[in-house]
Amino acid sequence: MAEVWLWRDGEEPTTGGPLAKLPLADCLARLGVSPADFCSGLSTPPRFETSKYPLSKGVRIVMGSPNLRGYQHVVLRLDEVESQANSWVPGFYRCPGAPAEAWQLLSAADGRDDEEKKDF
Repeated sequence: MAEVWLWRDGEEPTTGGPLAKLPLADCLARLGVSPADFCSGLSTPPRFETSKYPLSKGVRIVMGSPNLRGYQHVVLRLDEVESQANSWVPGFYRCPGAPAEAWQLLSAADGRDDEEKKDF
């Protein structure tokens, strides 16, 4: 199974567990992820907006953390078993949609209530 994660910018991109665990075929249909969206292998989870757009010291002190912006990315974690079965490279893939969009697509298919909606 592939895991769909909501990811933040910075060095601590996520907490808790995945948003969903789905077969890769469902991820392709619902989220539009493709092999071209590969970010990194399983041993090195990707980090976004860390060195490219670092926060200044003043902002970091006042705001405390880049995680205050909430979830900014949808990341698919594809393990070795699922990737080999589908001829993909195991690792992390950045899905093209926004976290709120992924939440709606996955929760509608799974029958989840919008009251459980994550903080985007």
